[in-house]
Amino acid sequence: MVAMVIFCTITNMFIEILISKMTFGQSFYARLIAVPVNALIAKPYGSYRDFLLHRVPLSKTNAVVNIMFNVFAYVTLLTPIIY
Repeated sequence: MVAMVIFCTITNMFIEILISKMTFGQSFYARLIAVPVNALIAKPYGSYRDFLLHRVPLSKTNAVVNIMFNVFAYVTLLTPIIY
C-alpha cells in the first residue's frame, strides 16, 4: 500500500505539474487528498499488476522498461475507474 501511494504521488505530480501546468502547491494538495483513494486502490492494482506480470516477461536489469510497465499497468487500471 505504501509503495502504491508513493508511486501514484510521484507519477501524478509529474503529470499534473509538467503536462497539466498545475503549480507545485496545487499538485501537492491534490495528492494529499488522493492518499485515501490510492490506499483503497492499492490491492486491486497489485492484483492487476501481478496478472499482467504473469503474461509479460520483463527484464530484471532494465529499470526503464520496468518503470514503463508499471506506468502502463497504473494507467490502464485507473482510466476505466476515473471515467
